[in-house]
Amino acid sequence: MTKKYKLALLPYHPVPYQVPFYRALHAYPDIDETVLYLAKRGIEEKYEQEWNTVIKWDIPLLEGYHYKFMWNMTFNDQKAIIERINPGLLLEIGRKKYDAILITGYNFISVYIALLAAKISGTKVILRAEATLGNPSTSFRRKIKKYLLSWLLARCDAVMYSCEANRQYFKYFGATDNKLFPLLSSVDNTYLQAAQPQAVQQARQLRQEQGIAQDASVFLFVGRFTERKRPQDIITAFAQANLSNSWLIFVGDGPLRAELTQQAEQLGVKNIIFTGFKNSSEIPAYLALADVFVLPSQYDPTPKALNEALVFGLPALVSQGIGTATDLVKDAQNGFIFEIGNTAQLANYMSKLEKNSELRITMQKASLVEVAKWTPEANAQGVMDALNYCFNEKK
Repeated sequence: MTKKYKLALLPYHPVPYQVPFYRALHAYPDIDETVLYLAKRGIEEKYEQEWNTVIKWDIPLLEGYHYKFMWNMTFNDQKAIIERINPGLLLEIGRKKYDAILITGYNFISVYIALLAAKISGTKVILRAEATLGNPSTSFRRKIKKYLLSWLLARCDAVMYSCEANRQYFKYFGATDNKLFPLLSSVDNTYLQAAQPQAVQQARQLRQEQGIAQDASVFLFVGRFTERKRPQDIITAFAQANLSNSWLIFVGDGPLRAELTQQAEQLGVKNIIFTGFKNSSEIPAYLALADVFVLPSQYDPTPKALNEALVFGLPALVSQGIGTATDLVKDAQNGFIFEIGNTAQLANYMSKLEKNSELRITMQKASLVEVAKWTPEANAQGVMDALNYCFNEKK
């Protein structure tokens, strides 16, 4: 091609794990990207209810790519459909400044403002989302979603999926195989790999400070303490397994914090640490400290903590509620997948990994292999493939 594709991306707000992808797009020679943020949440200090703390990310979120903030006329961040209303998208996209737009999700009014502007101006529309069919919802909501998403997919020129379960989700709602392209759930593998030497040193210090023996196994959870994440299952399974030389570390915070502390006391689980919320730059030390990563969520389409754990070579114990489970965790090769809420099954896997250090080492190597292709750079190529399809391959 003789010129770059001008691409506008419409994420809800700045998020740490998305920034490496934007930088990868910026480095791609045939794409001229502009990220149109719909809100400033993420760069301003703000209390987050699901984290039960005030959060301001400690890594640069606005460096290495083109962006602008669109005026958001609503101040209500509790009602999803009206949380983002950005009327300026009509002019921004309607003036035919871009060859294509990449829309994230379909839950906000601004998505449909952007779609209208794109159709008026002849701009191609690419949709991405991360939901899976495992999302628990009422039959009424499912019917509404089926109609709405089917309608939206019919008006998109291409669709990008985050994992195999997400691809099946889009197919269920009417997307055809030829319109589907990968934009896989990813983290900054390169940054995490570079951070490992320092993280290992910090992990040694953490072991010493917390009184964790060098030969003790550490099971790690990273995330929000919410009902959807089911962190209580880990404590129950740990108690059931009666592990003699292991520790539980919970990195995060949330509404269930007091309940989890009480549960641990009632079950007599003493080797347990609640670190509270840890910012992005602090997470690698805990990944280096851990021997096994555990995530028992009820519904969790693309948890980036799983990717981060695999980059550090951790075996993973994940529930069937994890959307990326079958993509990133090959059962009995780099971890185990267990039934949602089946703490006896989880306890069995925890016991197996505590007692078999050779199995953990084998799984560590397999984890590195599984996560290697899930990178921002690969996703930039996926976007390029979708753009080429929109402009060159469609009949």
